[in-house]
Amino acid sequence: MYDANNIKISERLKELRKEKGMTLEEVANAIYKSKPTIYKYEEGSLEPNLEALILLANLFEVNIESFFEKENERKTTRDVN
Repeated sequence: MYDANNIKISERLKELRKEKGMTLEEVANAIYKSKPTIYKYEEGSLEPNLEALILLANLFEVNIESFFEKENERKTTRDVN
């Protein structure tokens, strides 16, 4: 699991999915992955590649950088506009 300076992609992904009220299956279908793959992303046993991160960022309407920022540094696309 990626964890530089307490940044955890898996935790951010789970947080975003729950904020949107989506199931693992809904996220999987939206980004053309399997439900077990999304589960592995969230538990940290598999890291999403760049293509998956872009699709996830678009799905959750966040900047891709938000997967790599600490919680207090995060901005959504709404914050930028």
